[in-house]
Amino acid sequence: MRPRGRIREESRSEGNGRMSSFDGRAQIFLFDMTTGKKKLAYGRTVEDALDILAMRLTPAEMEQIVKDKYVIVKQQELRPLVPLLG
Repeated sequence: MRPRGRIREESRSEGNGRMSSFDGRAQIFLFDMTTGKKKLAYGRTVEDALDILAMRLTPAEMEQIVKDKYVIVKQQELRPLVPLLG
């Protein structure tokens, strides 16, 4: 069960009253993979999204991503894409 109460000020980003991890500037990228599947990543830019993926995946998994073949996807469009993910 979640504790009740207010969000502490330390968890908010500086001055704008919004949580920093939900600042709205990140985009969702859907990359093609050599396996025929797709890989989701998020970031402010394509390079940022690939950097975040590199922290989560092994080098072998990163090699499967076609770095120059991607589309930007809205969050509302994700559900139909789930079967394509690898």
